[in-house]
Amino acid sequence: MKYSSYELLFKVILKGINYFKLIGQPLGEERFTLLNYKRDLAHQTLAKKQTKQWNPSLKFKKGDIVLVKREKRLKIQSKWHDKPYVVYHVHENDTYDLIDEQGDFFRSRMNGNHLKMYHIET
Repeated sequence: MKYSSYELLFKVILKGINYFKLIGQPLGEERFTLLNYKRDLAHQTLAKKQTKQWNPSLKFKKGDIVLVKREKRLKIQSKWHDKPYVVYHVHENDTYDLIDEQGDFFRSRMNGNHLKMYHIET
């Protein structure tokens, strides 16, 4: 019977693992440098994916007039609330504090994905 390098090193028999895959794998310092190299590559690819996913470009600025998307609606209702809101404060993570024309704040911060620019007809 052939022994894997893991069994010879630690004197433990592994269960449920193909022993022949372990034969020929580097041990000791080579193994740790290889693991560190693979870990660094994983961190680099993760960082690249995260920078692609989140783009911090803000859609609206303070003073813009916007419409808010309804969360729950009937089939005959429009997707957007009837009254427009004004952007009162802009946060870094593309969320906005809104205020209506009477000076009342919207019940919570709104994500930029749930807002659209309101165009006044003249």
